[in-house]
Amino acid sequence: MNNLKTHKYSIIYLTIAYLIPFIIQAVLFGYQVSKGIVSIWNIMSVVMIIFLYGFAFKRVRHANINGEERIERRKEDFEKVKQELSKKVTKKTRIIVFLVAVAAAGLSVLFHHLYATKTEGLELVNSKVVDQWGETTVVTEETDEGIEQTESDYIEVSVEYEFNGETKGAVIKATTTNKIYVDELKIFVDAEGKFVADYGRLAVWKFESIAFFSFACFMLLCAILGLGTEFIGGAAFMVIGTAFMFIVASPLFENFLFNDMTCFTLLFANVGVCLILTGLLCLIFGKYAVYGLYNTDLEYVPTEPVEDMYYNNAQGSHSNDIIELCCDNCGEPIGENDKFCGNCGKKLND
Repeated sequence: MNNLKTHKYSIIYLTIAYLIPFIIQAVLFGYQVSKGIVSIWNIMSVVMIIFLYGFAFKRVRHANINGEERIERRKEDFEKVKQELSKKVTKKTRIIVFLVAVAAAGLSVLFHHLYATKTEGLELVNSKVVDQWGETTVVTEETDEGIEQTESDYIEVSVEYEFNGETKGAVIKATTTNKIYVDELKIFVDAEGKFVADYGRLAVWKFESIAFFSFACFMLLCAILGLGTEFIGGAAFMVIGTAFMFIVASPLFENFLFNDMTCFTLLFANVGVCLILTGLLCLIFGKYAVYGLYNTDLEYVPTEPVEDMYYNNAQGSHSNDIIELCCDNCGEPIGENDKFCGNCGKKLND
């Protein structure tokens, strides 16, 4: 076994899986910065995705180096590791994933019905932004833990639109931003041309319906093909991130790309993208190549050659020195009756 090669490959594949989500996140962040939109939310999104990569890099590197030392002492454990990493999704898990797909499909139908009901009899027209006013309110409160500040945005947008040759006006209020960067907004009006709602607040049900329908199809595919936890977890993160993204950005939807909260909620969807890419790499190259020795459980390794161990047993030696118990998280030696690892603090398996 070429340990150095395995370690190298696992880091390369980890980097590939994180690179595409990072590019997506960085492009939106860069676009918002170019428009002068900088806040704690879009800055945090980029910092968090870099942090997640650094954390995963450190964990994989540490686990690989530690695990390589342990496997070098007992070569046959290598085959055990490969078998553990190649386990298929169980039948029970497939059934659970299938039920999740059915539930997601049901939500998709419900959201589509809500959209159809709420927009029935309404007409979608274009309106022109003629004025806007917004503010960010900061509320300071004293608590037992100290002084806390809470920020909240508010905006009022005045628009004009044509209906049956007549110019009409309306005011759209929202609490997801204090400024918009677009000149036109789509709005829903009734049969008499009266303003009902801006496009996003009703269309969000359609967007959620599409998101959950896509999630249901993907979960069904996972159940049929027995795809692993990377695909299932990735799809869950993607649908959660996408659902929140549309909810947050639905008011004044045309301002979608200029909303700093859009950048923040995109982070969760990008975590899902990363997990799915990791799953694809595992399918192509194998889990051992992608993860190396990460997350493998080798509960013990011998402290002397196997031949000597059998010889000592034949001589009636039952010394505890024959087998050294090790923590399955960090690999450090542990006592036979220890409940927690003295090095990393992890609770030990019985």
